[in-house]
Amino acid sequence: IDKIITGKNLLLIAPTGSGKTEAAMLPVFQKLIDKRYPRISTIYITPLRALNRDMLKRLNFFGEKLDLRIEVRHGDTPPSQRRKIAVNPPDVLITTPETFQILFTGRRLREGIKNVKFVIVDEVHELASDERGAQLSIALERLRNFTNFQIIGLSATVGNSSEIGKFLSPDGNIEIVKIPVFKKIDVKIKSPKIKYERESSLMGCDLLYASSLVEMLNIAREHRGVLLFVNTRATAEDIGMRYNLLNKELPIAVHHGSLSRDERVEAENKFKKGEIKMLICTSSLELGIDVGLVDIVLQYNSPRQVTKLIQRVGRAGHRINEISKGVIISHNPVEIWESSVILSLAKSGWVENVRIRKEPLIVLFNQIVAMANSEKKLNIKFAYETIKRAYPFRELTFERFLEVLNFAKEIGKIWLSDVEFGYRRRGLNYFYDNISMIPDEKSYRVISREGKFIGILDERFASSLKIGETFVMGGKTWRIMDMKEDKVIVEYIRDVAIPPSWLGEEIPVPYEIARGEACFENLDEEARNSLESWKMDWNERRVVIERGKGMLFVGIRGGTRANYTLALIISSIFSQKIGESVEFSNTPYGFTLFNPHIKTSDLKKLLLNLRGIDRIARIVVKNSRVFRYVFVHVARKMGVIRKDADLRKLNLEKLVDSYRNTPVYEETVNKILWDYMDTENAEKILRNIRKGEIVERDLSDEAKILLESKGDLASPIIATRPILEAVYNRLMNEEMLLLCLSCGRSMRIKVRDFNRAHCPFCGSVRVVLLKPYEEEIVEKIKRGKINEIGKKDLDRLLGISHLLRAHKKMGALTLAGRGIGLSSAIRILEIPYEDELEVVKRILKEELKYAKNRQFWD
Repeated sequence: IDKIITGKNLLLIAPTGSGKTEAAMLPVFQKLIDKRYPRISTIYITPLRALNRDMLKRLNFFGEKLDLRIEVRHGDTPPSQRRKIAVNPPDVLITTPETFQILFTGRRLREGIKNVKFVIVDEVHELASDERGAQLSIALERLRNFTNFQIIGLSATVGNSSEIGKFLSPDGNIEIVKIPVFKKIDVKIKSPKIKYERESSLMGCDLLYASSLVEMLNIAREHRGVLLFVNTRATAEDIGMRYNLLNKELPIAVHHGSLSRDERVEAENKFKKGEIKMLICTSSLELGIDVGLVDIVLQYNSPRQVTKLIQRVGRAGHRINEISKGVIISHNPVEIWESSVILSLAKSGWVENVRIRKEPLIVLFNQIVAMANSEKKLNIKFAYETIKRAYPFRELTFERFLEVLNFAKEIGKIWLSDVEFGYRRRGLNYFYDNISMIPDEKSYRVISREGKFIGILDERFASSLKIGETFVMGGKTWRIMDMKEDKVIVEYIRDVAIPPSWLGEEIPVPYEIARGEACFENLDEEARNSLESWKMDWNERRVVIERGKGMLFVGIRGGTRANYTLALIISSIFSQKIGESVEFSNTPYGFTLFNPHIKTSDLKKLLLNLRGIDRIARIVVKNSRVFRYVFVHVARKMGVIRKDADLRKLNLEKLVDSYRNTPVYEETVNKILWDYMDTENAEKILRNIRKGEIVERDLSDEAKILLESKGDLASPIIATRPILEAVYNRLMNEEMLLLCLSCGRSMRIKVRDFNRAHCPFCGSVRVVLLKPYEEEIVEKIKRGKINEIGKKDLDRLLGISHLLRAHKKMGALTLAGRGIGLSSAIRILEIPYEDELEVVKRILKEELKYAKNRQFWD
């Protein structure tokens, strides 16, 4: 408080619930009532609209007593309120980084922000790590062109506090105050006793999963207010659904960002009043939203990162000197191992650094157009110097700036002369469509038959649904009654169903955690026994290559991003070498290559000789599944594709090719390398391998457990007969394209009508079944232009034909599964099965995996 009173820029790092907001705002309020500055004198920026609403309640308490007006403006603010704020500005304006951009455009608001004397950036660690933060950093420099202001940053504990300080005040004129946190958390790791068979049956899930869920309910019953944190929205929905099937007496609710505002606010208010005992939540409640009394935090499975553990457990305990209590629950030894590493690192004082990306071109383009719109025209050198002051752009060259500036001119978003650039109407439309740097995804509103707005579905999930199918939202199962242009009309049913998938779910495990060592402290007996029975005997200097049927597992403890980097590069090299597709899957502790033709000796040789990872990564990402998805996002945010464009009508391959030597293409590659890969640690891993040893052996039990532990929803659905029968009926009624590779004729056929693997026209056994959207391949075969089909596709067709001859109707059933291609079908069917429903169970598991990762497959 003294430092703020004396006018110093400040970064305050302290745990959740410790009063950071009041520590920042009380001295600011004192200054406001002493000086009575013109309005708007203070801007308070938070990353979430929900946090804005919460902050308004908290700050209004002081505002009313001090005769200071406090208002919120963000995307949900109605037009009447916006006009009121513009005409009669408040003393303190609470806003988001996106709406902060708009303050530069309106005539009245623009005059208002020239009066700003204080800027408070809340949860700065959340903002600095992504493109929203880079956008905010430039906006702060634009504001500095208008007015000198004192900046105050509020942050959770981070590893690189000095860098976060420079993000807020790039000239280094900032003091950092850290409040110690590690001694204040008390976390236990528990594994359930496997004994809840009745509950398993009622919830429709396997015994291990059910046991974890019941143990968490038992803990909740012993406490007053419980937050149950999970790592994905899909997991929150799944657990909520199971509890609603099982539990009558313990009131619970689900809380995440894809539920409607009304649903979330209702859950928050009921929890505050004690009407709800437990909130099942994601990162949406990690930040400082006030939900009232929390006396214990539960975490299902590993929190993945030290910062996540500290933030989440920190929500329990309501006084600065209270110990925050938390329990991590898991039935999976991998999750227990990872949790113990995280807890050990937290106790040692280690915390992840916030990663701040240099020069995201997507943001540079966005801000060039934003500046043109607000200033109408401005000097090129002045704009460059403003942007270069922002910390993420500190190394931006004038040549790179001109390259992006010229690109903005070429696509008609600005006009450009030798010394100035400025506003064009097409640029204004672009600006309002792209205020947010969050990826655009068409969404569908889920509406109950009574007219209540329940939540949002991503287009990629909604587009796969049909009338009569079911899904979970808000912890309840809904049956689809009707589907309109942007609405899904549903009715509630008491049943088990699959949760939706949403973009950007998984939390990556850092390299430092993957290579850490487990600690047996704070583990209960069950968890200790689980950990003792599962040990990774591979480490920095010891890598294992394990042989399975048609696959090779490579044990490397590299973390999520580094292992993805190695898996993508190695699978790409082998695909080129053997001339056929090599699929892969990866975990933080190893990756698996699926192809029977890869020799262990060749893989060993490659691991010992692979160098120049960054250079190779830049080549192979262009053919990765994620490339087109990221390209579309970048192209939208850089004005090449309209926000409302129908992607189905675009020739994406041609579009990608036409922008090959532009900032859009370069940014796509750079963004993939930053968001999904870790070339630096991948290179370090390979150097360690060359100094150590590679062990070859058959597939171990440890590797099998890793292969089965694919995230929180590895196997949440038990194969209850009604579920399997419903999936079986759906698959049998799927329509496929039956194509003969000999005579070229084709027909549409339902899976149930596929009896023998031969052509109904010419009798040939060279028949294939394709998905309805593969009509283009059918047409080429029909016209006798088999030479126009690439070798990769031709090999796939021959493989499908062989699969159908070997497995007949079961082959057809498997190929009808969502997201199941040839390699997945082979994996499903190569393991002996007793009946059709056993195959359906495997198909369902594969479909769940696809649902989680579908954005990389389209």
